Amino acid sequence: MNVGLTAELLLATVAIFLFALALSSRVLSFPMAMTVSLIKVILPFLYFSFFFNKEWVLIDGVRYFLAGQNLLSEGYTPLSVFDEEALFYSMSAGGGQHILYDWYNLIAQWLFGESYASPVFMNVGTTFISALLLYRLAEQFRFPRAYCTGLFVFFLLHWELLSWSTVANLKDTVVLLLTIGTVYAAVRLAAERKLRHGLLLLFQLFLFYWLRFYVPLLMMVAIMIYMFIANSGRRRLYMVAMAVVVVGGYGAAMGVGEIMAGVGRLSLGTGMLAGTVKVMVIPRPWSLDIEYTFLLFAAILHWVFFIPAVAGAVLLWRSTPGYRPILIYLMVALLFYGAFEELQGARQRVQVLFVYAWAQYHFLWVLFQRLRRAALEAPGAAGAVGEPAA
Repeated sequence: MNVGLTAELLLATVAIFLFALALSSRVLSFPMAMTVSLIKVILPFLYFSFFFNKEWVLIDGVRYFLAGQNLLSEGYTPLSVFDEEALFYSMSAGGGQHILYDWYNLIAQWLFGESYASPVFMNVGTTFISALLLYRLAEQFRFPRAYCTGLFVFFLLHWELLSWSTVANLKDTVVLLLTIGTVYAAVRLAAERKLRHGLLLLFQLFLFYWLRFYVPLLMMVAIMIYMFIANSGRRRLYMVAMAVVVVGGYGAAMGVGEIMAGVGRLSLGTGMLAGTVKVMVIPRPWSLDIEYTFLLFAAILHWVFFIPAVAGAVLLWRSTPGYRPILIYLMVALLFYGAFEELQGARQRVQVLFVYAWAQYHFLWVLFQRLRRAALEAPGAAGAVGEPAA
């Protein structure tokens, strides 16, 4: 897999660092942007240079890497994605239409060399795009700049995101990026009604077909549930009718056969609820499989911050209407993954990481503001003033 301290690894480290610095400097002061960018790239650099662990190489990651390597060996380049013959070859080799991450691996190896580290460094870069979109989304919801900046840093350095993006060559960080991007485009479209936001939204939904086709379906269900809750009377009936038409139309477009095959593995009732709880709390720090021991630190903190995440979600639901459909999407996704035994893993939760990471951050923000107010209002506090709006 060509790991170790190589010229290609140094190239990937420097390139992604500069990319990360350019993006984070739009939000943070230059020293802070330097610090965050360094942390993000130094971890995979050290890991692949000196501490690489073959037991942490997941089977799917190897398959994606080999798929990209095979495409390169066949003479394809990133521009070949527009070649019908290349796409047919890729779909035949991959056994379906979910080929976008195979080409992502091709691009990474084309840029930084045929190393397993190349797509991992690309994933580190995508987390900065995701963080910037999340920052803009918080701005759309009228949070103050200090809040948005803190959310940007908290998300980038979140323990789960660091763990997955430092070690694993998996599509989930790209799914996370497209999910945040789709939400952001939908919010901007609803607020401004501009064509470019609509086109961006459609383009991202189209990309999901080649990556994880059912995610837009889960988003549509969440939006319909939110609109049903937010309306009453006849409007609710319209929402139900619209849901049937939209979800049915999307299902027909994506392929009834594939969806029906999934329905055959569906577990409802108590099985789904138990599976949902499992998806919410795993991995358990005391029973990690050896290939997932890189998640130990993240697993401990996930348990520590579980109740704060619930509290933060409640606070955001009450104060920020724009967060409500996002939280509903989280619950829809968790229920969906809980209904399929083979999907009840911590990996599936990565695509909705931004929802509960935001809730965790909001809890900490509110707690800090209340502690600050208490300190300023304490007897003898000099120049006590009210807390700024959260």
